[in-house]
Amino acid sequence: MDHLDCGALVCGALSALIPAGAARAESTAGPLTLSWSAPAECPRERAVLEEARAMLGEPKGDEHPIVANAVVTHTSSGFKVVLTTARQGISGERVLEANACEAVAHASALILLLTVDPSRAVGPAPPSAAPAPPPAPPTSHPPSPPALALLVGATIDRGTLPSLSPGVAAGVAWLSRPLRIEINGAWWASSTATLAGSTAGGTFQLITAGVRACVALPAAAFEIGPCASFDLASIHAEGFGASTFISSLSGNSMWGNVGVGGDAFWAAFGRFGLRLRADGLIPTARPRFVVLLPDQSAPVHRASALGVRALVGAEMRFF
Repeated sequence: MDHLDCGALVCGALSALIPAGAARAESTAGPLTLSWSAPAECPRERAVLEEARAMLGEPKGDEHPIVANAVVTHTSSGFKVVLTTARQGISGERVLEANACEAVAHASALILLLTVDPSRAVGPAPPSAAPAPPPAPPTSHPPSPPALALLVGATIDRGTLPSLSPGVAAGVAWLSRPLRIEINGAWWASSTATLAGSTAGGTFQLITAGVRACVALPAAAFEIGPCASFDLASIHAEGFGASTFISSLSGNSMWGNVGVGGDAFWAAFGRFGLRLRADGLIPTARPRFVVLLPDQSAPVHRASALGVRALVGAEMRFF
């Protein structure tokens, strides 16, 4: 004989059943015949059989008959049922205890179910699990509202002037991630070139103004991305050591530069950060500057076919 304590949580009560007086009755459901004796407050034998039948599902027709006898009595802590079963001459007995009679009735139905055919236990469908949330999308930065930025920095140029020349630059940018559109200007220190074997030469001063467009790809506190630019370059030249100095044989000392490069930005202190940039430049024209000597004219400078510029600057953003 097995003794089982069902506890207070044996699969729920049959609360819709109508209480009846203490009785002993016999009912049949498919291969099950149950003799049920219980106090008046307990479920009736038909309710126990119907629960077992609901869990069994449709009958197969080849089950061996089972005769069961259940006696429910009061205990100091609740209720106890002594359930005996007989099938093909084999008898069994279970003692189940719980603090509610509905619990021992439900446990009895479960025992009957397992006795008939455990493989046919269908039971009530479990509540469907909530669908799994979709996988989180790759981390991305939400669109930020447009902002303005002021940039001031130090720059260098190689190829436009006769020698590597430092300068200062400033710009105003409109930011709407990932785009950055900037209007900028720069002034370079003068650079000098002389004719070979002569004291004659020229001093050159470069000023530029242009527009720059970048795609800023964020990564934590950093941004990096490709850029394209266009600027107008103006050179003012003055000769020395000769009677006359002119700028280019065509008289043109202003031209455009097409640039391709990249920017990197580090937001070091909130809205304040550091910007680095580097560009390769292709001039749309290459003016020549010549010195007129008493007996000849000689070229003293011409912009390179490919130039390079770089900048290191501080940037303040205003949201």
